[in-house]
Amino acid sequence: MTVLITVSDDGHLTLDAATLQALGLKPGDRVAVEALEGGGFSVRAEPNPGSLEAFYSCLPKYDGPAVSIEEMNEAIAAAWAGER
Repeated sequence: MTVLITVSDDGHLTLDAATLQALGLKPGDRVAVEALEGGGFSVRAEPNPGSLEAFYSCLPKYDGPAVSIEEMNEAIAAAWAGER
């Protein structure tokens, strides 16, 4: 997909509606632009820093076995008691 971006006199970039939709962008969203080797760029939507998605993405990923609610409650109680 080739995208043409218009640059205004004051340096603002304008993307067409199809590109905004493909990136999942709406007004106020942030865009990350990364320079690639060879002179190209990568453009991606950046999660809103106040969004649940941004919070969730900063958490470490758990790849262990599934645990029950009872096991979670025991771990929480142990942590509050200073045992963990």
